[in-house]
Amino acid sequence: MRAVRGLVEAALPARMGTPFRWLVGSSWVGDLGDGIVLAAGPLVGGLLAHIAHAGEEASTARVS
Repeated sequence: MRAVRGLVEAALPARMGTPFRWLVGSSWVGDLGDGIVLAAGPLVGGLLAHIAHAGEEASTARVS
């Protein structure tokens, strides 16, 4: 636990204040969310296109 506190203190010094820590934290969370969207967006789009294509084939298939 002490090592984590040391890392936090090195990256976000207490002298900068709590509002600064909240600002940096919210920025990091936003950046992480943007990265997830950029990485997963094309994958989800491809999956949805595949599902739509499979549904299209099923609706146009003839049963004899």
